[in-house]
Amino acid sequence: IDIDYLAVRAEISGTVFTFKNNGSRTAHLVSIWVNNATLHKRYDAEVFLNSGETLSYTRLDISLPTGQYTAKVVTERGNIAIYSGG
Repeated sequence: IDIDYLAVRAEISGTVFTFKNNGSRTAHLVSIWVNNATLHKRYDAEVFLNSGETLSYTRLDISLPTGQYTAKVVTERGNIAIYSGG
C-alpha cells in the first residue's frame, strides 16, 4: 500500500487531512499520530481509501500544535505516511 500524498491543514471547526492512495490496493488507515517536541499523541482512525482515491477527512478532536510538528498516518499493514508542517 502506498499513500502518495498526505496534507494537513487546520480549520476553525477541526483539522482536515487529505489522503491520496496511488497504490493498487485499498488502504485501511488505523491511526493518526501528531508529534512535536512536547506532544506525542495517537488518535484512532477507521478510514478506507480505495486505489486511486483522494479523500478529505475532517477530525474535530485533533488540534495541531503551533510551530513545527509531524503528522503520521499508519495503515493496517504497518505502512506510514509522514507530513511535516508548522
